[in-house]
Amino acid sequence: EILYRYDIELIEDHPERLEISFQKPIKRIDSDDPDDDRRVVQYVREGFTKDKTVLRPQEIVVKRYSGAKEA
Repeated sequence: EILYRYDIELIEDHPERLEISFQKPIKRIDSDDPDDDRRVVQYVREGFTKDKTVLRPQEIVVKRYSGAKEA
């Protein structure tokens, strides 16, 4: 309620893929599947905005394609 009084809003968007404009990856999980690149695995901490400005980005765990080398 206090945040609401100051027009601070929770970022309610939870996209399947990394959206760097309002998300901050805090952990990376390597993946051998190129389709998993930039896929959000877990939301660790919610983010907030005020007047369309990000005050605190969402903190997430994201998968990254590691470009696995074939033996």
